[in-house]
Order: sequence, then structure tokens, then C-alpha cells
Amino acid sequence: MTRLPTLKAREVIRVLEKLGYQRARQVGSHAHYEKPGKKPIPVPIHGNRDIG
Repeated sequence: MTRLPTLKAREVIRVLEKLGYQRARQVGSHAHYEKPGKKPIPVPIHGNRDIG
């Protein structure tokens, strides 16, 4: 299986928004993105660290 690249939170958010996801809410340092008919996706926003 091919490994995905590590990305910053803002890069992950940019990709999700291009795919049609919208920020539903933010609880602490985790933003939750939703799209009708799909499961919500939590994105950890921890400063400038990479997401594996």
C-alpha cells in the first residue's frame, strides 16, 4: 500500500475544501469538516506540526 505524504494542517484543510467539505465546528484544536452523505473528518490543528 502506498503511503500518503505528511502535510501541514492548512494543506489538509485546503484539499478538503477543494473536495467540497465545509468546516462544521471546531472543538479545541480539532476542526471538523463535513460533506453531505459523507462521514465527518476531524483535522488536528496543532501549530505548525505535520499530520502523518
